[in-house]
Amino acid sequence: MSKKKVEISVENTFLPLGSVVMLKGATTPLAIIGFAVVEQNKDKIWDYMGVMYPVGYISPDKNLLFNRDQIETVISEGFSDDNEKLFRLELERNLLTMKR
Repeated sequence: MSKKKVEISVENTFLPLGSVVMLKGATTPLAIIGFAVVEQNKDKIWDYMGVMYPVGYISPDKNLLFNRDQIETVISEGFSDDNEKLFRLELERNLLTMKR
C-alpha cells in the first residue's frame, strides 16, 4: 500500500518549528520554538516564540515573542511533513477566527 502525498499550500502560513530567522534590525538569529503565544498578563497573541540561535533555550525570560512581519530573512526552514503542514493550516484558520 503506497502513501498518497497531500498537496497543501502553506504560503502565508507559519514557518515550521526549528526555522531560523533574522528579524529586522537584529544582529542575532532566532530559532522558532512556538506558535501563537499569548503574552502573559496581556491580551496579545504573538505569531512566534523564538530563542537565540545557536544558544537555544536558556530560561523563560530569555524567550522572544515576535510576529511574521518582523522577519527580515528566513535563514533555514525547519522540518515539515504533511502532518505538520496540516497543523499549521489549522492553526492559521483558528487564529483568523480568534482575531475577528
